Amino acid sequence: MSNENLISLTGKSDINEAVFDAASTSYAKTNEVYQAAGFTTHIPCVGDHEIGGNRGFVVSGLKSKLNSISSYRQGWIDSFMKDDNGLFRFNEALTDFSPARPPEESGFQGTSFAYRRKNSLFISVDVFKIMNDGTSNYYDRSN
Repeated sequence: MSNENLISLTGKSDINEAVFDAASTSYAKTNEVYQAAGFTTHIPCVGDHEIGGNRGFVVSGLKSKLNSISSYRQGWIDSFMKDDNGLFRFNEALTDFSPARPPEESGFQGTSFAYRRKNSLFISVDVFKIMNDGTSNYYDRSN
């Protein structure tokens, strides 16, 4: 769905408010479905579908979603990554000597994390870094 369609569906005039509203609503409903099915602990990992969709990453033109990625990402964080008190869900230390927090000051502190469940370690890495070469924004696909 295009960002422009989200404006008409949400009734928001600002594209980023419309994206955030639609993303938050969609992700919150998905979260409710998981919990209703009995999944009290789920480990969500952000991907391109969650922050704009596969076709949203064209560099320019009407279908570009690069300028609204932060709104998609914030909707994801608020809906999946925070508990009812607004605290990040994955703050437990992995070992007795490791810090209990996501990567700080990386731009990905709400979407990247490591989580240990019994003898399994889950690592989620947000790889969607927007770069700017002075003339336009783009995704860094090589680093």
